[in-house]
Amino acid sequence: MKIALVFEKKTSNHGVYTDMAWGGLVKTPIYNKKIPLGSAERARIENRYQAESLNRAVGQGTPSVQNPIGNPCN
Repeated sequence: MKIALVFEKKTSNHGVYTDMAWGGLVKTPIYNKKIPLGSAERARIENRYQAESLNRAVGQGTPSVQNPIGNPCN
C-alpha cells in the first residue's frame, strides 16, 4: 500500500508537467499542429503555463482555470 501511495504522489502531477512542456512550445509549428486552436486542451495548457509564470490563478470563471502549484523562485 505504501508503494502505491508513493507512486500516486509522484505521478499525480504528470499532467501539470506535460502542460508546462507544451506551454514552452506555444507559437511553434508542432504546438499549432498538435493542439487545436480553440480547444479546451489549448486553453488548459496556456492557462497552466501562465499560472506558473505569473504565480497566480489564470482563467477564473472558466472550466480551464489553473492555479499555480509551484513556489516562485527567490
